[in-house]
Order: sequence, then C-alpha cells, then structure tokens
Amino acid sequence: MIESLFVKNALAQCGLEKYVPAFNRNDIAEDVFFDLTEEDLIEIGILDLSDRLSILKVIRDLKPKELQKMPLSTDVVQMQKRVSECEEYMHRMFSTLVAMKTRLSELEKDSTPPEEDDGITIVTPGVFPESSPHRNVSYFG
Repeated sequence: MIESLFVKNALAQCGLEKYVPAFNRNDIAEDVFFDLTEEDLIEIGILDLSDRLSILKVIRDLKPKELQKMPLSTDVVQMQKRVSECEEYMHRMFSTLVAMKTRLSELEKDSTPPEEDDGITIVTPGVFPESSPHRNVSYFG
C-alpha cells in the first residue's frame, strides 16, 4: 500500500481528503494520478459525481503542461473511433448530396420552367408546396 503525499495534497486542494485511503488502497501515486479517468475513480469507490468531477478538475489543473499535450492511449482509441464515425457520416452525407444533385438534374430536364412570380414563397426545408412537382419525391433512399 502506497501513501502518496502528492495525492494527499491534491485531494486536499478540493477538500476531498476523505478519499485518501481509497487512493492508498489502490496504490495510486503521482505517476498514476494524472492518468485517472472517471471510470477509474468509480472503480476505486468514488461514487459521488460531484466529488469525481472535482478530482478530475484537480488532475487537469495539476497535470504538467508537457503531459497535457500527450493524449492517453484510451483518448487515442476514442479519438480514432470518433474520427471513423465522422468519416462514415460524411460519406453518407456526400452520397446523399450526389443522389440529390442527380435527381435534381433529372427533374430539371423533365420539368417545364416555372411561371414568373412577383412574390416570394417561403417553404420549410424538405417540405414542398402542394403545387410543386417535387412534392412526392424522396431524396433519402
């Protein structure tokens, strides 16, 4: 069992010295302290959300600047997953855009030019007026 003066002082900064024994039981010293996540805090018995957020804030505030720039391996995995999700979403949106442009070109070829109108018609995106030739056209699939 490690008793870290650094961890004790860090917890004292946010008034949560009552958790020092939990950190000691789990051998959490300065080298591990900066890598703790919310899940880790729950696992060592810090169940109160407010207390966990306070501890995470102290970790962020005390973390040396050079360590703050280096993502943790779990952060990298999460970022890669999020990038992959964004790429998939962008691909779907691009495919939808291409399909819409293709369909619009087809409709423009098939439709007669609209009559001159001296007013402005405001429509909700995706909702066409009753008289519109596009009223019953589905662009999404």
